[in-house]
Amino acid sequence: MPSAGAVLFFELKHWKPKEKKFSLRGWALVAVSSLVDYSGSIPQLQTGTMKLSMLQKPVDLALSRKHKRLSPEGFDLEVNVNIA
Repeated sequence: MPSAGAVLFFELKHWKPKEKKFSLRGWALVAVSSLVDYSGSIPQLQTGTMKLSMLQKPVDLALSRKHKRLSPEGFDLEVNVNIA
């Protein structure tokens, strides 16, 4: 997990009809530094598919503890990054 810098969080929520509310199922994160290519004179956004692991709740915005995966195998979230 990233220890410093900016981080982008994703939350997966689902609707509970009996309770009539949204509930957090899991979450994922990616360091912003992994989304930007700093090799040239001008930073460029990297495009393509990123595969992220979904983590069990609660969300840890401080990134201060060890995180447990929601699923024991494979990646749970695919994010497509494109420039429009």
